[in-house]
Amino acid sequence: MKTFYEPILTHCGFPVVDNGSKAIIELIHLIVKAFLEKERREISIDMVIRAVRKENGIDLPKEDIPTDVKQGMFSLLGFLTMLFDIPKDFSEDHLYLSERIDPFILYTHKPIEETAFPVGTLIASLGVFIPRRKKQEPRSIENWPPKQQPSMDLNSSTLNAYALINIGKLKIEWSELFSMHLRFDRNTRTVTFFRFPSFCALNCSQPGEKTLFDHIIDDWRQPVSAAVDPNRSMFREALLSYRLLFGQSSDSRRLFRSHEKSRASQGGYTDQLLVRLCGQSRTIVQTTDDDTFYEQAFYDSVIDFPHYGHRLEELQRRDIERWVLNWYVLMLTIVTIVLALVQIGLKACQVRLAQVQVELAKRALVEE
Repeated sequence: MKTFYEPILTHCGFPVVDNGSKAIIELIHLIVKAFLEKERREISIDMVIRAVRKENGIDLPKEDIPTDVKQGMFSLLGFLTMLFDIPKDFSEDHLYLSERIDPFILYTHKPIEETAFPVGTLIASLGVFIPRRKKQEPRSIENWPPKQQPSMDLNSSTLNAYALINIGKLKIEWSELFSMHLRFDRNTRTVTFFRFPSFCALNCSQPGEKTLFDHIIDDWRQPVSAAVDPNRSMFREALLSYRLLFGQSSDSRRLFRSHEKSRASQGGYTDQLLVRLCGQSRTIVQTTDDDTFYEQAFYDSVIDFPHYGHRLEELQRRDIERWVLNWYVLMLTIVTIVLALVQIGLKACQVRLAQVQVELAKRALVEE
């Protein structure tokens, strides 16, 4: 069965030997180079393909890019950003997304001609693949105290994987798509975790330097401030979320080591950073030499998690709702048992009173 990258390799002049792994690495290198050399708001999938062919000394008229090559490049960009994937069977005249992320996207497909549009614009038109940052007003003398969206205290002792499963009655799934991290499906009561936190660490390890993810995503990013790198902040929050939901709870750490670690492995590969974040009691998460973040008992959903706060709030609400429901059921059960015992006691008193009355009646008859 032909893989999605074979048409790209053949079309761009790469020799496909064995599984073509060496050629794929060279192809990815040229794709990254194309994004770095072009103005990010102008580059499209068609332009990337032409740039790669040009690097290999192959020229091509604009109208001659085969549809399977466009499909392959679209899928490869989804793989490189870990935001989406495509179904195995797809139409040649449309760009399709995998059905498993249907609940979270606006459109499942786009006409193949839209590969001529800027890549960021094309991806953004398909749906919301990354969490939106909660707005905070800038701090200034004129605007003090700063206004921000209502926040929630995230309690690490109650908001954790063990509580979500055993009290909240939620299920956990692991995904290779970064866009699915902390997604909660209300229908199946399933929360999804991204299984490769090393991807997050890599994307926030070089402050001030643009990554391929930055060049693709920044097309639809709203500027926050000159001092804030929204993508780096988002990846940093994702790393911290593993500690909040697994690493800071002894029960959740045991759950990860005994059950979730094997489920999070893919093809026999386990991300060792995931093991550190979720399975170790104490670990310092350091993205750069001057950026280390430490654990807290309580987190502010807006300040500490401006991107993932709303997803964590929803999980905590589900946990609290289930906890309240469980306590309500427990208290109702206790009250029911107490009332039943009271009724039993009253019936016992009635029986005893009847016995006393019978004995008194017998004595009265004897005395007569």
